[in-house]
Amino acid sequence: MKVHLPTRTFPVIFIFLFSVTIGMYQSVSVASEPNDTTIETGQKDSKTISDFNLPLQKHSLEIGSEIYHFNYKEPGGISDKGMFYGGILNYTYRGWVPDSPTSPLPDGGSSLRAEFRFATGDADYDGSLSDGTPYTVDNIGYNTYETRFLCGMDFVDEDWLASLSAGIGYRYSNDDSSFDPYGYERESNYLYLPVSYQLDGKYENNWAWGFETELDFLIQGLQKSYLSDVGDVDIENKQNDGFGLRASFRLQKKTNTGVLIIEPFVRYWSIEDSEYEYVEPYYYWEPKNSTTEIGLQLQWKF
Repeated sequence: MKVHLPTRTFPVIFIFLFSVTIGMYQSVSVASEPNDTTIETGQKDSKTISDFNLPLQKHSLEIGSEIYHFNYKEPGGISDKGMFYGGILNYTYRGWVPDSPTSPLPDGGSSLRAEFRFATGDADYDGSLSDGTPYTVDNIGYNTYETRFLCGMDFVDEDWLASLSAGIGYRYSNDDSSFDPYGYERESNYLYLPVSYQLDGKYENNWAWGFETELDFLIQGLQKSYLSDVGDVDIENKQNDGFGLRASFRLQKKTNTGVLIIEPFVRYWSIEDSEYEYVEPYYYWEPKNSTTEIGLQLQWKF
């Protein structure tokens, strides 16, 4: 049975997260509202950025590595499984953050973020040939690249920093089993819309916690199968229906030179059957599939 994520899910979830954040902010603001009306609107009493001790920077660069278990599945028990290793590079700009740590803390503002990651690894195929004969192939080489650009809105108070973000993402993956008599090279392309919610707590004894959840809505997928490697024709199949989910928990350790981030994560994609391509005398399509990645990132932020 095919599962479709309704289009109306996006505004419902976005509005819910937005309402939760605004509710948190208003409840804290009302409880701490000063009687002295001479305090300027838009400032947190007379405290400065350093007083609140939040994981907050105007410019931040994150460099790190990741390791994760990869599990790709198709109907009929077909799967690719393996361990992948990669690196990440992220940059965040928050123009609303004052340059001086002694400046009053604003209520928040907009943010811009750019992300890039890559990973490589080997996976083992367990499935069958086109005639149903069970078949396995080991050590299939994979390479994955992903880049994303997000615009967000930040809400800040003395105990937390919350961000709602949306943008555009592109994921590319290549696997090549052409070394096997029945294998061939494949390319997977996803263009998608990420919508994320992130919450970070303040530092306590130089440690801070945080988490992030995300929904990814597939705009367009394109699967390229180089069947010429096995004497057939090369095929391109468009994928129109699918979604992704992400979640992570973050521990941040502040030091004199930067911040160490330890972040376990899970990433998931569910893609429906592709469009058919007819090359006489056959129809070709990419079957419904899912991809699950569970792993750990180590980052250095400065």
